Amino acid sequence: MYLSEVDPVRLGPTGLPVLSAWDVAIGHPVGSVPLPPRPAQVDPDPARALRDALRPALLRPPCLVAFSGGRDSSLLLAVAAELAAPEGMQPPTALTFRYPGDPAADETSWQELVVAHLHSACLRFEWVRRDITTELDNIGPVMAPVLRAHSGPTFPAGLANTILLAQHASGGSLVTGNAGDEVLGGHRAGVLRAVLRRRGRGLTRANWRQTAACAAPAPLRRRRARRDVDDALWLRPVLHRAVLAEWMRSQVARPLRWDRSVWSALAPRAVLIGNRTRARVAQDHDCELTEPLGSPGFVASYAASRRRHRPPPEGIFHRRVPSTCQTNNRTAPAEQIGPAGAAPSGPIAAICDNQIPGSAAAPAGGVVVDTAVDDELAAKTKANPPGTTFWLAPGKHTPGRDQYGQVAPKDGSRLRFDSWRGYSSKAIRAQTCESP
Repeated sequence: MYLSEVDPVRLGPTGLPVLSAWDVAIGHPVGSVPLPPRPAQVDPDPARALRDALRPALLRPPCLVAFSGGRDSSLLLAVAAELAAPEGMQPPTALTFRYPGDPAADETSWQELVVAHLHSACLRFEWVRRDITTELDNIGPVMAPVLRAHSGPTFPAGLANTILLAQHASGGSLVTGNAGDEVLGGHRAGVLRAVLRRRGRGLTRANWRQTAACAAPAPLRRRRARRDVDDALWLRPVLHRAVLAEWMRSQVARPLRWDRSVWSALAPRAVLIGNRTRARVAQDHDCELTEPLGSPGFVASYAASRRRHRPPPEGIFHRRVPSTCQTNNRTAPAEQIGPAGAAPSGPIAAICDNQIPGSAAAPAGGVVVDTAVDDELAAKTKANPPGTTFWLAPGKHTPGRDQYGQVAPKDGSRLRFDSWRGYSSKAIRAQTCESP
């Protein structure tokens, strides 16, 4: 029996998908399922397609967004808040789980960075935080009754997270960023193009290994997949060979073409079983689950936004999510945003057409940043020593337009303005920073 012949979804007595013995032995659902039919009409704008996928959740309030501060949840919170206001819908609620007993899981700085960024764009939402101790244990107080009723393990094993979220969203809708890793990242064409755009600058050894794997022909990718499976020493020889064949098939099957690679993200059986399991437990708490990043409408739009080997521009992230949060690599940011949950105050709150007096002329020893040169602030920051004061001349300053376009300040660097309007919605779309 081949792993691809495993029953895609068999439901148990509680309505949850049943895992096969193969799935349990390997640790996750294996195989693939037929791809869903592509929508008859594909929206050419992924941002608009994402709003369309989120709208049903906002129409069933309360709309709760699972918010960790990572790329996917931050994007969904931003788009939900952005959509609710002009259409007269109730603002979403962001729910964050915190783990006081685990310092390694503390992501408060990321979350506060995103919240301050969204507040500075005048987006309205409520932010709720809940401390977690043992509630999310895989056989803890939340999951134990589910496992007994289901008479077996579930996928995902960490289903208690969805159950707690659904309890908070009872009577409404729950939005999660599941499928974001598969749809938005991991595409061979995206990795290779990013390396070309950076011309290899700043890449680590791990980055180069990933690049080599993406560029390798099928036989070399099969060899690499074999090394991954060889570590599964607990598997008996027959099952080990079956797992190896399936794993190598899945690794080689991922297309290089951008559009095909994005659409194939919905093919793994694990994606389907995970979605149906989470939707079922949400339904048990009178809650409707919405996973916009895995909706066929958005995936088809994201796939069609660039053809063949070219990934799309980072339009859906630009200005909605801080540049430091546009990857899932989490290193504590240097910015200090202020007390958790506090509304922005001081300079960060003076936005949306409020003017803050600043320096009418460049201060003594200050470096003038001209509006006529794109990305000049980044270039001059790099060229000058730490502690330099930069004065932004009146007008619109445009940062780099690629996904790595950002300013890396040095210790003690300062920005001075004639006056500061912040990021208006018009300036956000134009990828500019306006200093009138």
